[in-house]
Order: sequence, then C-alpha cells, then structure tokens
Amino acid sequence: MTREAELLEWLPDGLLVVDEAGSIVYANRQAERLTGYRRSELLGMRIELLLPVRLRTTHREHRRDYNSHPRRRPMGTADHEFLLRRKDGTQLAAGIALGRPSSGNNARPAETPIWTGLPSNA
Repeated sequence: MTREAELLEWLPDGLLVVDEAGSIVYANRQAERLTGYRRSELLGMRIELLLPVRLRTTHREHRRDYNSHPRRRPMGTADHEFLLRRKDGTQLAAGIALGRPSSGNNARPAETPIWTGLPSNA
C-alpha cells in the first residue's frame, strides 16, 4: 500500500471516491463503518443507493450538473440536512463535501474522481 493510500485509510472521516458515472471506486474504512457496507459491497455500487429512495432521481440530476461544472462545495443547505442511507435502512444526517483533486502540475481538476467526505461524527 502506498503512503498516500495508507493516509486515506486512517482519515477520521469516511471517504468515498465516485466516478462521473456515479459508481464508487474507493471507500476507506470509516466509510465502511458509517454505511454498514463492506468495502467489497461499496466498490462498484451507485452512489445513489446510499441515499433515501425519494432523493435518488434528483441526485442523479445534481450529479450530472456537478460533472458539467465541478467545484468544491458542500452538499445540502443550512436548512436542509443531507441524509445517508445505511445498509440496514437507517438514515443519518451527514455533512458531505465535494471536490476534485488537481491533475498534476497544471492545477486543472482531474476528470475523475469526485471525492466525497462523510464526517465520522455524523
């Protein structure tokens, strides 16, 4: 495991890396703990499956819009909590931040992945 990968594993927050199609391509151990899914279950899963059913269609539309105009930003609003749906069906309010790492020395956003943090205190 690379040093960078090891650091991601030890973050106190859950971290999901999601590609532009909405598939989870990386999950750290805190993401497993928060969602109740094993990493092997999370990898390849559509991110919308971690949302309450009523929000899934809208989220797909928001994700397409974000892919067209990526920028660092939180999800949700001050008066609207973002809900994460766990494997057991329970929901928890989670603070989610979106962003993309820069791609090399040109400091342009990488095409993928989209990095999403799930605070461990949620």
